[in-house]
Amino acid sequence: MVTSPDRPAPRTDPTHQTADPTLPHEAAEPAHEAASVAPVRLGGVDAAGGEVRPWHGRRLVRHLPFAVLFAAGVVLRTLVAYAYRPAFEFNGDSYAYLRLSTLRSPDPMRPAGYPAFLRLMSHTGDLWWVTVIQHGAGLAIGVALYALLVHRRVAAPIAALAAAPVLLDAYELVLEHYVMAESLYLALLVGALVALLWSPRPALWTCGLAGLLLAGAGLVRTIGVGVAVLVLGWLLLRRVGWLRLGTFAVALAVPLAGYASWFHSAHGTYSLTGGDAVWMYGRVAPIAECDRLRLPVQALVLCSPHPVAERPDPSFYVWSGSSPHWRLPGTPDEQEALMREFTHQVIRYQFVDYTRMVAGEVLHYFRPGHPVGHRDWPIETWRFPTVDEPRYLHNAEPLLGFDGQHPTRTIREPIAGHLRGYGRYGYTPGPLLAGLLALAVLAIVIPGRRRAPRLGSRGGSARRRFRVRTVEQARLRADIALLAAAGLAFLVVPAATVCFDYRYMLPVLVLFPPAAALGARRLTLVHRSRRAPDEITSTDLWAPDPLAPRPTTSTSTKVDTDTEIQPDADHRLEANHRVDVDRRVEADHRMEADRQPSADHRADAERHAEVDHHVGTDDRAGADDRAGADDRAGADDRRGAEIRPTVPSGPAATASTGSAAASVGESAVGASAVGADDAGFDTAPVRLGDHLDDVGPRRRRRR
Repeated sequence: MVTSPDRPAPRTDPTHQTADPTLPHEAAEPAHEAASVAPVRLGGVDAAGGEVRPWHGRRLVRHLPFAVLFAAGVVLRTLVAYAYRPAFEFNGDSYAYLRLSTLRSPDPMRPAGYPAFLRLMSHTGDLWWVTVIQHGAGLAIGVALYALLVHRRVAAPIAALAAAPVLLDAYELVLEHYVMAESLYLALLVGALVALLWSPRPALWTCGLAGLLLAGAGLVRTIGVGVAVLVLGWLLLRRVGWLRLGTFAVALAVPLAGYASWFHSAHGTYSLTGGDAVWMYGRVAPIAECDRLRLPVQALVLCSPHPVAERPDPSFYVWSGSSPHWRLPGTPDEQEALMREFTHQVIRYQFVDYTRMVAGEVLHYFRPGHPVGHRDWPIETWRFPTVDEPRYLHNAEPLLGFDGQHPTRTIREPIAGHLRGYGRYGYTPGPLLAGLLALAVLAIVIPGRRRAPRLGSRGGSARRRFRVRTVEQARLRADIALLAAAGLAFLVVPAATVCFDYRYMLPVLVLFPPAAALGARRLTLVHRSRRAPDEITSTDLWAPDPLAPRPTTSTSTKVDTDTEIQPDADHRLEANHRVDVDRRVEADHRMEADRQPSADHRADAERHAEVDHHVGTDDRAGADDRAGADDRAGADDRRGAEIRPTVPSGPAATASTGSAAASVGESAVGASAVGADDAGFDTAPVRLGDHLDDVGPRRRRRR
């Protein structure tokens, strides 16, 4: 019989097996120690009743699917690092990050988190090591997600599938090979989420660590601050306590406040970045209809002369030298004020158009095949490049090194060609991401069992177990909501503020799959709770059957302590309750067995009292006979003395005396027999209820 976390094995009689101090249910072990430990052992029972040693390779087999996926991820990243040396660079962001790695002053458009990382990597003197570290971070993200899900009791194959996108997705591999901030940002984000979601109640140091990691993520990409706000709401929802909430808030705020002070010393405003007005103008300019707006005269220059259907993409209005915002009059602050007023007017008077545009681009991420429109950034930029790429993709410019030199770009064929072929098909489809999100939302909204089971025999433990599972389901719902909301934020915020780009979909690969895996776990718990009976009895609590045959003594009953698996806090509580129930049931059976001999003793006492009553009656009858004989003898003597008849000698008197002696002797024999029976009852009482299965304490019979 296999022992599982949901159903403990029945206890065995200590008299039928060899005492083993390593076993949690030995009779010699104190009750409170067994209830507090209650380990779960993997094993089985053979046909003879002995326990079979588990196979030690079972753990490796359980993790085999993830091992295969992880090995594939390692091979793919090795091929990428070999085929493309030293790295990919995006003309714009990559160049800016490398120039900002001197950290002389904060940039008004990009935070200094990733430039600080490049400053640290500049000691290697080679961009190739940057890509190696980023590929290693991608593998570490996959391992962290798998470990988190397995720890949260998600099935190992499902956890492996949830980690597969970040390990195998071709766009993930390409962006890890770029000198860009996405890989570092994902590593910090996943580290913070794993630290928070690992325990039922995060420790103080865990909250502090998560706050520091999210602060670092916010300094790499400012959208990390929005995720930190979601985490604050999650902490309030989980009710972790004000001290933990305060620790997280302080750890988050201190680095951000320090960077904002540095930014203020350079640009005069307390902020992490600037240029928000330009980005928002580029977002709304393609749909703006100035005849529907109430713009000031100075802002009319921002209106595009092209029809709405023929306007270029948002990046044109931000970076192109032909953009209308370069013709704005006034100082830079006045120009930013005019662009903010233009954006406000478009969103206010064309709210339906703006909402339709944002919603359409969010849904665009879930379409099959990764299609792009004329206003979308070309997806070829995020695929494995060839030797001759067009300039509009911004990935064919000469490379820039740490010290301003231009390293040589090397592409090794045919491995690069094989990687390009893999990139055409090896990505996560949009409909699959939509299905994962739908599963997560379903797991959040579906209700569980609404009422606790009624109290039956030993029903208190069942109700406590019901409360434990209810708390676990509430925790799962909050965690799934955090992951799903963060994933949606990474899709909605760029669509609402920048443009559509498949590059912004990368964080979804580490958020939607874990959310769906946890959702599958919660749906399983809901299904089990609805199948549970309305009334809990001792049988429903898996109490051992006292009449069931017990396993015989075997030398194979000893289980190796290496096979023990300590359950988490929720399962340990359930196991302790079940152990208590088993012991109470056995105590009841022992008391019932002790009551049966007591009834037999009472029956014996009644039988002996009846015998004593008959013996007393016989004694009194004998005494009356002897008294009557004496009276008759005395009367005869007196009568003889009066009339003095002639009496025969010897024989008559002897016969009379013998008759009396016989009567007295018979009474004496009966009395001695009764005394012997009483003595035997006092020295060796008969216990009709004695049997080998009765291991309860012997009760002394009251005399």
